Amino acid sequence: MAVDIKALFGEWFGDTFKDNENRYVSYEVLSDFILEQHTDWNLAPDTEGLARKFAAQLRDMPKREFAFLLCHTGYIPEVYKADSSQETLYTKLVEAVACEWAIRLGFTDSTLPTQKASKEDVTISDENKIIVCDAKSYRLGRSQAAPNVKDALKKGDITKWLSHYKADKRVGGLVTFPSQHDWKNGSDFYLYLTDKNSPIVMLFYEHMAFMLLTGMEKQSLLNFFERHAEIFPNEETNKSGSRKVYFEKITEHLLNTGVPSWNHFQPLADYVVSEKVYHTKAWLDEHLTSEEAATRAWVDSLPVETLKEELVAVRYQLDNQNLLRQRDNILKFRKILKK
Repeated sequence: MAVDIKALFGEWFGDTFKDNENRYVSYEVLSDFILEQHTDWNLAPDTEGLARKFAAQLRDMPKREFAFLLCHTGYIPEVYKADSSQETLYTKLVEAVACEWAIRLGFTDSTLPTQKASKEDVTISDENKIIVCDAKSYRLGRSQAAPNVKDALKKGDITKWLSHYKADKRVGGLVTFPSQHDWKNGSDFYLYLTDKNSPIVMLFYEHMAFMLLTGMEKQSLLNFFERHAEIFPNEETNKSGSRKVYFEKITEHLLNTGVPSWNHFQPLADYVVSEKVYHTKAWLDEHLTSEEAATRAWVDSLPVETLKEELVAVRYQLDNQNLLRQRDNILKFRKILKK
């Protein structure tokens, strides 16, 4: 039976998001905020201050609008350079989204730690209980379909972060994760999530949106953590089947504890995230077409001799990029005789 996506949009997110343009505006909320709030990248942005300002903006969003934003969160714009100030600020805004979700769920004392060394991204708290949260975000164009496990989850970090709090307040660790970077079958990542001695939960951002839209509150998540050892009595050892086991348990014991079921929302969630990917790819296509036109105009403006020199330089760099990098590393890292 075919799924009526437009009807699902109306049911879950309201008539506003039946409109393509309104969805496309949402796909750019974080990057547009950065574009508007910080214009001179020769100066470092006030990352903490901008995160607070963005958090205040999120606080005023209607529930459905925020849930739609949450559903497609976690994908860093391709145009940001790795480890750049733009990337750092964007990931901080993703953390602000995760924090706002926790607040709306009922963890009203949740915060973004200002001291990041050996600290979680988001401290999820209601005064009495603490969940340490690692809010993940990645580029869609990264070189791997899924990240290395060590980049996605460090069990030791969760333990270290929790150690900063009183023992009677510690609940566990939460990893919020963009679903397009999931492992297709299984991985050590899912094995770690079934370890009853170290309760860690992973939720896709669309899972988090679903929880808000169905009116779940903090106790649903706390109950899952409290029953973690019962839900996963034995740590999974079959890597290839670990993903299936984890999602069966998270669906049964968390997502489907209310009405309606996750299966009713999932087709819409998949559509939203896939459309976000489509939107990103379309933007890249348009940007690259513009860059190609600009390059052609630049080439047409050059005298023949200058053009030849430019071609030599480009061909030389392309043919020798590995050796040139290795020579630079010798100069950078090795002791060399000066003559």
